[in-house]
Amino acid sequence: KVEDIEDFARLFEHLDGETALDLRELRSADRAVVEVFRDLIASGVALRGASPYVDLLLKAASNGP
Repeated sequence: KVEDIEDFARLFEHLDGETALDLRELRSADRAVVEVFRDLIASGVALRGASPYVDLLLKAASNGP
């Protein structure tokens, strides 16, 4: 649910220092998740271990609609 991913994203709002999110177990992501990941990246969170598919989604999302 969108509410769940928004709650998840809020967990990162008050973290200090280097933060990384391990995505090795994530195989797919809907549009809401991709947007949250893009926001996290923009705020300095590193995403690690993304599958080629998820990586492609993130790159496609950053290149436009």
